[in-house]
Amino acid sequence: LTATRIQATTRAEGLSHKACAVALASANRSEGNEKRLKMPRRLGQVEYMPVGSTEEGSGCHSVSSTDGTGWTRADTVASAEIIAQLSSQGSAAGLGELVALGKEDGPAGWGPATYNKFPGAHGTIGVISPLSRHFCAICNRLRLTADGRVRPCLFSDDELDVRTILRSGSDLDVREIIRQALRVKPENHQERIGTTRSMSQIGG
Repeated sequence: LTATRIQATTRAEGLSHKACAVALASANRSEGNEKRLKMPRRLGQVEYMPVGSTEEGSGCHSVSSTDGTGWTRADTVASAEIIAQLSSQGSAAGLGELVALGKEDGPAGWGPATYNKFPGAHGTIGVISPLSRHFCAICNRLRLTADGRVRPCLFSDDELDVRTILRSGSDLDVREIIRQALRVKPENHQERIGTTRSMSQIGG
């Protein structure tokens, strides 16, 4: 969907929306950023994460890629660089420079993103930086996969089966699985590269 169609649909239905993207060094970020600056609500930028292939690959859009697959450190763009480029382009477009927001000024919720905003803008730009400024110490996230497993950390292969409990157990049993997942949540991801399952299998 184009930005115009998304805006029209959300206005007609009285909905809010958030558009998220992964920044890649080898992609045309300038063109992508110009499109995102036209979106009126919440934008999310995520650092490219080493999830999936257990070996550093050639990158999704790498100019030197032979197969176009696999995470590569050279393709990862740090959150500070993402914000600097968006701020520069916003300023050039007459929007001013991005201003960092405190937790109380950003969108509702206590997720891992840090938020920024152009002066007078309705929307915000959130950045998630699991690599350059990892937030493991304050991470409150669990991930539920499409096949019914709770994953305490995206960078870990540890998973707990909640599907079986949902089908045959009680609500108390489900709560206990969630508590167990929180108890085994790792202290940090230790910059691990590669996981057994890819994002398409884990679910975003």
